[in-house]
Amino acid sequence: MMLWTSVALAAPLALSEVEASVDRWLPTLAIAAAEVDGAEGDLLAARGAFDLTLSGVTAATPVGSYAYQRTDLALKQKTTAYGLDAWAKYAIGTGDIPSYDADLETGPQGEVAVGLDLPLLRNGWTDKDRLAVRVAQFEVDSAEARAAAARIGAIADARTAWWKWVAAGAKRSLAADLLAVSEARARAVDRRIAAGDLPPVDALDNARAVAERRAGLAAAERELAAAAYKLGLFSRDDDGRPAAPAIDQLPPVPASPPPSEASPASTWVGEALARRPELRELEAARQAAEAKGTWGRNQRLPELTVTAGVGREIGPDAYPKAEVKVGALLDVPLQQRVGRGVADAADAKRLAIEAKAAFQRDKIEAEVNTALVAVETAAQRWAAAAESRQLSAAVLDAVRLDFEAGGATLFDVYLREQSWIQAANTELSAVSDYGAALAERDAAAGRP
Repeated sequence: MMLWTSVALAAPLALSEVEASVDRWLPTLAIAAAEVDGAEGDLLAARGAFDLTLSGVTAATPVGSYAYQRTDLALKQKTTAYGLDAWAKYAIGTGDIPSYDADLETGPQGEVAVGLDLPLLRNGWTDKDRLAVRVAQFEVDSAEARAAAARIGAIADARTAWWKWVAAGAKRSLAADLLAVSEARARAVDRRIAAGDLPPVDALDNARAVAERRAGLAAAERELAAAAYKLGLFSRDDDGRPAAPAIDQLPPVPASPPPSEASPASTWVGEALARRPELRELEAARQAAEAKGTWGRNQRLPELTVTAGVGREIGPDAYPKAEVKVGALLDVPLQQRVGRGVADAADAKRLAIEAKAAFQRDKIEAEVNTALVAVETAAQRWAAAAESRQLSAAVLDAVRLDFEAGGATLFDVYLREQSWIQAANTELSAVSDYGAALAERDAAAGRP
């Protein structure tokens, strides 16, 4: 008994090749990768606040009662160690410096100083620059999660498109074979009519069947073309352009559903909760909100910064002793509106994100369970449809033998053929649905 066939003139297009093409060429993944690069650029820019800086100023008064020159150079390194800043300074002041600016005067070769600034309260545990770095890092994490989600979705769509294309190709081959059978039968019917074995109306009935199956073949070719163009969005050429696969690249249809993993639903749900990028994106957003809340609460504290430094003149005639200076800066925010406002807004956002994440976990569990049921029922449907097609084929073979023996009519044969065609197409639809169910299950589990 005939079944669907694929003409293997070229190497069959494997699903793994389509997936590789998705990773290499799909524009949506390139967009997601660009967003990750952009987030990493923002992170680099935020880290720039901790770059080593060199600043300098020169003040000169060449006219008037006093003529002197003062030059200051400062090297500063901001650190992430509890807001500690390290600095080094060089200054030289020469000329006729007035007594009221005596602090501007140095030795002939200047003076150097090194020191540390340490915030004890506000800007100690966190500050604006460290917050910016943390938030930028969370944005990178979020962008990476979105890129992972884009790939999972793209691979699932590509797998579904591949299975639909394979099934559409088999349906097209089936339609072509059935048309060939009707056309061959027309010649046999004409001979039997001429011999008086069949009534002339059977020729018209078979001609009607030929016309109907030509229309069926045209519809099947249209369905195959549409499936090929859809698959071409994922299976691209070496230049990255969509490349609809040719009919001779169709692989054979599996005779039965491929074996599926027999893991319990709880295992699939656990895997999904650990892998789904939506949860990673929400966690990054939650941590960013938490960091902003921490910064806001820190800004409500007084600023108490301790400065310690040591300096001395340089040169052969320099004063031999070093000078040690210790100071403190105190700044008390009285109304604290900035800190309270930022903390309140961040806490509200964090609570909203946590609620959203809880719902997302429930949704993921429902999606996984639904997908598992879809795979199981699709496999059952495939098996039942295959059995129906086999039984229809057996009935058809019996009716054909009866027709050849003169018992059954041509119309009986045609009706049995239609039943077999319907069963065969139902099986092929079940094949496509099973492949789509597998893709949906893997996507629900967060598998790339």
